[in-house]
Order: sequence, then structure tokens, then C-alpha cells
Amino acid sequence: MPPHEQALVIFARVPRPGQVKTRLTPVFSSEEACEIHRALVSDVVELSARAVGGAASVFLSWSEPIAGVAAIDGVPATVSIESQGRGDLGERMALSIQSKMSAGYRRVIILGSDAPTLPADHLVTAFESLRSAEVVIGPSEDGGYYLIGMSKLRLEIFRGIRWGSNEVIGATHKRLRKAGARYHDLGMWHDVDSPSDIGRLWKELLRMKERRAPELPERTWRVLSRLPPGRIPL
Repeated sequence: MPPHEQALVIFARVPRPGQVKTRLTPVFSSEEACEIHRALVSDVVELSARAVGGAASVFLSWSEPIAGVAAIDGVPATVSIESQGRGDLGERMALSIQSKMSAGYRRVIILGSDAPTLPADHLVTAFESLRSAEVVIGPSEDGGYYLIGMSKLRLEIFRGIRWGSNEVIGATHKRLRKAGARYHDLGMWHDVDSPSDIGRLWKELLRMKERRAPELPERTWRVLSRLPPGRIPL
């Protein structure tokens, strides 16, 4: 049996220049985009592990085996490293949730690695909601979702979805209603995909730095603050 009833799985793409955060170019170079991606992953893993404390097992799940890629800084020793397996995003999420439940976890949440300022209470609320709901979703402003979790397998919501489009959350809601599933929506949040998202994130970080917020994503702050003035679109 697992050490907890709950599992938090953080999905992330292996950091390789030219293969991650490609929408940030040409405003940022491929190397800069990769460095930003590495910082986002590091901060999301560390802050999420801190948010759930000892209430859940935490996994960093890479899009492919990470052999030969430099390690990510700041990953707590308590976080387990794994790979997502093959298939499209829906197939990989389905496999992750199914395998964790087969291992004995009763509530499983998958979190993206692109929202370093997501408030900790969103994760706490997500796990709490799964005590009564079958599915929990964190909608993102671009029409997708930054979080999906289940206490009962509802794998049909992962099939036939146009991943990466602005139709994801609407199609998912439609599938859930058709299945008669009990689900809960968390508050809307935003992730980091485009140069304008970097500008928005930078403004958030400045406000957090000014008030000395303990949840400041430190690595993302350091990467962006090293950029020359005028490089961040505001």
C-alpha cells in the first residue's frame, strides 16, 4: 500500500532547447526559453510539494525518460521521478491516474508545470473536493486546464480531445455531464506559454517580491531578473 491515500503528479516536458516553450521564440532564444522552462518546473515542484505537505505522495512525471538531461534544481528528496509513457496527452494522463489508483491511491491529481504562482490553497481545495466529487478540474484562461484529478476513474474524458486548443475545458465539461459524473471546478488560473504571459508573470513576481511573499517562485524570479531591461514584454 502507498504511504498516503493521495497522489500529486506533476507533468513536465523534458527540458531541451528548441523543444520546450517554443511559443516564447523569437522574443526569447531557444536556450532562454529552455532556462525559463527549467525554472518553472523547479518552482512548481518545490512549491506544490510544500503546499500538500505530508498529505500526498508527490511525483515529477517527465514526458520521456530524462537520461542524459541535467537534473532539475530544487526537487525535494521526497519527490519521486517517473516518466509518463507513450501516447497523446490524454492517453498519458489516463495511464498516470489509472496506474496510481491501481497502486492503492484513492485520490489522484495531475498538475501542469506552467503556473508557478498558483495559490497553494487551490491544491488543498482540489484534494478536499475529491472526497465527495469524482473529478476536479482547474480551468485555465486559455481554454484548457492546469489541473485534473479523480477519485473515480472517468477515463472517457481524455478521449477524442483536441489537446492544445481552446476547446479542451468545454469538451471536458460536456463529457462529464454526459457521463453523469460528479465534478468540481476550481478557480480559473493562468499558465505561461507566450511572451505576453511572461510579462504578466513578471508583474506578479514584482508584487510578490515587494511584499516578501514566502511563496515567491525563486528560480523563475532569478532567471527573469537576469534578463536585460526591455527584454520582457510588458
